[in-house]
Formats: sequence, structure tokens, C-alpha cells
Amino acid sequence: MLQRAFGEQRTCTKVGDVVKTTATATETISHMFDPMYAGWARMSAPYFWPALGLAAVSLALAVVLWMWGGGRRFGRRNFAGVEEFGNYGSAVGSRLIESLADLLASALAFVFLLSSAVVIFCLAFRGFIGKG
Repeated sequence: MLQRAFGEQRTCTKVGDVVKTTATATETISHMFDPMYAGWARMSAPYFWPALGLAAVSLALAVVLWMWGGGRRFGRRNFAGVEEFGNYGSAVGSRLIESLADLLASALAFVFLLSSAVVIFCLAFRGFIGKG
């Protein structure tokens, strides 16, 4: 028995001058899906740079919107920590605009997660890109 990293075990048998090694289940499955992953990698390769740009822009916009809304809320607070408004209309309008900005920032954060997943997928299988 050969002990590999993370406790994987392989058995080796020597027949003449040839050493036969049995693969682990993980290696068998990974080799079985290699052609499928290669196809996915070739198909997603053109989307790497646009996905990376979309991830960066969406994260930056989400942070800007969250900071803008938080700054507005902070600026309205008095020394006791209570938000002060001039009238009822400005209270409703401000809360509505800030809630919509927070909702848009959350949607942009979700777009960031999706586009980051595409970028990570492309990076994980970049070795397959360009192979026949």
C-alpha cells in the first residue's frame, strides 16, 4: 500500500518488471469527466475577460451605493443617534431612495458572485483551453 496526501491509498502489484497501480475512485472520476470539462472550458474561454470586467464593475458600484446610503443615514443622525427629517415627505422619500439603492447594490453583489464564478471556472480549467 502507498499512502498519498490526504489519506488516499493505492495498491501496487509487481508483475515481472511492470508495476501496476490501481487508481483511486477520485482519479477515475476526474479522468472520466476531462473531455466534458475541456469542452466547457473551450466554450467559456471567450467570456473570461468580460466576466472579469463585469465582476470588477459590479463590485465597485455595489460598494459605492452601500457607502452612499450609509453616509446619508449617518448625516441625518443627531447626537442621540436618532435620524432627523425636515418633514414627513422627505422621510418617506429618503427611505425609499435609500432602500432602492440598497436593493440595487444587493443585485449588483449577486451579479458579482455569478461573474466571479465564471472567472473561477475559466481559471480552473485554463489548461484545457486551446487543446485539440
